[in-house]
Amino acid sequence: MPAMLRLTRQGVGIELRRGPFDVTLDGRVVASIERGDTSEAPLEPGHRRTDTVAGRL
Repeated sequence: MPAMLRLTRQGVGIELRRGPFDVTLDGRVVASIERGDTSEAPLEPGHRRTDTVAGRL
C-alpha cells in the first residue's frame, strides 16, 4: 500500500506569488494547489524528489 504525500498551501496576508503552484514528484506534475488548498498524491516506497513551481507573479 503506497503512502500519501499531503501538501497544504497556507497564505498569510498578501501573497506575492499568485495563481496555482504545480507540485512535481520525480519530475512529473502530480498536483496543482491554490492558496488555502490541500492536495494528496500516492507515494511509492523509495527515495523521491519533490518540488513546487510558482504561478504567475
